Amino acid sequence: MEGFRNAVNACGFSDLGFIGLPYTWDNRQQGADNIKVRLDRAFATESFSDLFRETKVWNMQTTESDHSCLIIECNCSNRGRSRKQKKNWYENMWRRDPSYMKLVEDAWGDGAAVHDMNQLHHTLGKMQSSLREWEVSIFGSVRTDLARLRRELEDVRRRSIFAGPSHRERQIMSSIAELLAREEIMEKQRSRISWLKYGDRNTGFFQAKAKERAKTNHISALRSADGVLITDQKDIEGMANDFYKELFTAQSDLAIDGVLSKVPVRVTAPMNEVLDAPFTAQEIT
Repeated sequence: MEGFRNAVNACGFSDLGFIGLPYTWDNRQQGADNIKVRLDRAFATESFSDLFRETKVWNMQTTESDHSCLIIECNCSNRGRSRKQKKNWYENMWRRDPSYMKLVEDAWGDGAAVHDMNQLHHTLGKMQSSLREWEVSIFGSVRTDLARLRRELEDVRRRSIFAGPSHRERQIMSSIAELLAREEIMEKQRSRISWLKYGDRNTGFFQAKAKERAKTNHISALRSADGVLITDQKDIEGMANDFYKELFTAQSDLAIDGVLSKVPVRVTAPMNEVLDAPFTAQEIT
């Protein structure tokens, strides 16, 4: 620990402080075995602090990890931002709610009344309205509910700072885990919509994605067995070809006994006799 302090002093770091609970690690044990300490910290140099004077460090409560998540905000300001109007699109995460199927069945009906495109358009409009009202009144906003539950979790953990997780704390953690799963589905759907909107056209977005994949998949150099760095494309191809030829070629002089001698024995001779013995009728019944 003294070495860590010396490193912090040598680098000129200063603790940025925190907002939230005074600990970042909880061993989640009960009673006297419970330990809560502040293990995770955010440090910055003097030049960083001069550049970002409104830096805030939030100790965000988590559910899966026993560590809190540190979120650093630098010069954050909401001034001048206009709120975008929410688009009415279908959310894949709705299917995780138990009341979703009942809503769809009630809104759509048996489908017997749909005979032409006008009736189909009317039924789809009715479905859209029902989904919109259901989302507001029952399903709710994932991000808003997450923020509310995280505040509640922090409040519960503040009241039980000298004790292990309570029943209410575990309930909130379970609810947060479900909301995080919904948020992940929502973000995946957003990214997929972005790809379908821009990626299928020959635009700068598509070209950037293609170049990014090509850069990741390109091998610019290989190091040979004798330590020489190979950069020529033909030499790289030949080296890769020779490597896999040797890898998948059967060894003719393989001494299997020498290999088996290095494998630790797990099944002893008496155990092997029991395994090889004929089974009895009692074992079957």
